[in-house]
Amino acid sequence: DSVKELHLDSNQHIVEGSIPSNLEMLVITSAFKREIPINSLPNSIKKIFFCGQYNENIRKGSFPNGLKSLSLMTNRNTPFKLEIGSLPDSLESIEFSYGFSQSLIVGVLPLNSLTYLDFGNDFNTPIDIAGVLPSSLKVLKLGQSFNQPILPNIIPFGVERIEMAFFFVETLIEGSIPKSVKYLCFENGFNDFPNHFIPSTIQYLDLGFKFNKILKREHFSRDLSSISGNPNLKVLIFGDSFNIKINRDFYLPPSIISIKFGSSYNQLFDESIEQFPSSLLKIELGVGFNQPLNHLS
Repeated sequence: DSVKELHLDSNQHIVEGSIPSNLEMLVITSAFKREIPINSLPNSIKKIFFCGQYNENIRKGSFPNGLKSLSLMTNRNTPFKLEIGSLPDSLESIEFSYGFSQSLIVGVLPLNSLTYLDFGNDFNTPIDIAGVLPSSLKVLKLGQSFNQPILPNIIPFGVERIEMAFFFVETLIEGSIPKSVKYLCFENGFNDFPNHFIPSTIQYLDLGFKFNKILKREHFSRDLSSISGNPNLKVLIFGDSFNIKINRDFYLPPSIISIKFGSSYNQLFDESIEQFPSSLLKIELGVGFNQPLNHLS
């Protein structure tokens, strides 16, 4: 019972009592191709890691009640399905890779404990029912393939970090991103924002590879609880397509302390430097920048 971590690289049956009672981490490799019998895993297990070609249905009772972290790092073309209630209420983190793209209904994901959710590479199913995503969620990664509309109030208030999918190009509207979010990343990005789309709570904004537009004040929501009403943005990252001069039409929130430009940016810092906020402490320039820097002093 001193064993804390077990790597299972065989197709051996798991029966109740065959797994060490004090085990904390279980790694199941591609050799294992069986359903996990109900109540066969000890409640001491805190983390389960699947890798390879596991595609068996996961049923209620397959996982122990004390499980905290679940990683399903399966290969392409090995779909699997979660049943309602199959994930224990103790679960705090779920990470999918390939194979998961089932429709979500209330009860598939644990509703009160889950704080971290990564949908992985294949998920591209509409999330259009309020309450499907747990209210406890703090980090939401929509993976690589997700390209579905995100309606207001679908992502629960309380989420603090959102990473959009690489192929996401759907139109977003005001309310798509809850006003609790502090970190927002568009991995590939799209090239326009609706008015008032960016919540004033955002502190870190990565606009993604494709973005090449002027940011305007009306893109940011106004925080009525703040005296100034200004956004709280601290870090702004432009992707590798961005190459627009920062002029009087360009809005940079007065709270910004760090700006990063991508590889295409090659604009002269002349009188435009006056448009940068006085709070700015750091500028990162990409490999394509080839302009004098004397105006930065």
